[in-house]
Amino acid sequence: MAAVQSPTRINFGVGRAFVKPAGGAVYLPYAHCQEFNLDHKIDQKEIYDENGYPLAVFDAHRSLDLDIKHYELRLDVLANDLGQAAPVASTAAFSWDEPGTVPAATPYTVTLANGATFIAGTLELLVFVVNGGVTYPVPYAIVAAGSEVAGKAASVSALGVITFAAGDAGLKIQSTYEYGNTLGTEMSWTNQPQNSAASYAFLFAKRDKSPVDGSVGQLIIALNAVRFGGIKSAYKEGAETVYERTLKAFADPTGAIGNIQFVNTSTNNAP
Repeated sequence: MAAVQSPTRINFGVGRAFVKPAGGAVYLPYAHCQEFNLDHKIDQKEIYDENGYPLAVFDAHRSLDLDIKHYELRLDVLANDLGQAAPVASTAAFSWDEPGTVPAATPYTVTLANGATFIAGTLELLVFVVNGGVTYPVPYAIVAAGSEVAGKAASVSALGVITFAAGDAGLKIQSTYEYGNTLGTEMSWTNQPQNSAASYAFLFAKRDKSPVDGSVGQLIIALNAVRFGGIKSAYKEGAETVYERTLKAFADPTGAIGNIQFVNTSTNNAP
């Protein structure tokens, strides 16, 4: 039996968002949304005479504001939002708290695991110094070769070889540093003129199970032209990052805004 096409709809929860860049042929996943708000506002103008209520009310400017909260972030979509070039291969990554031990005998050197592509000036060195039988984590200064001081400072070469003073022999260390890495993606961020980012198409879709026949009711909102209005990224201890994007929709060159669909699919297409 075909799904019952309901003329009314009760929605619960949120859905997914997609964008089609200007000149693009396919939609890109924008986000699995945590929250999606579409705020349609109409300015109303009134005229009065000596009476209290207006003689007439006119509908004036209209606006469509979008607010989206989501967990995932794609660099290709962000580059499109900001009017930047498409992402390319990454150039660098971090090694976090890499463990090591200063040799007990000369040479008192430790070579970083990614020393061949070590990026100078990025080493954060923590040495576990023992004093009176108690171990203390001590941030070390990075100094010129030959100026190493036990308990205080070490030097590092261009190839990621850390040299310590003889008095640091046998101590445990942790190194955090940046090194060359091309396994990821990187978006270059450059200044752009005002009103230079292209508009693009936007689509939001969600599903709800019909109480009538158990089919899946879909709500699909398609907007022909939207412009990016900003993104907020909050990175907090003990909490997932929620990205908050804002956009504004408007008419495309033909005067079309988009469309809204209610459709019920087959009963075996369960959400």
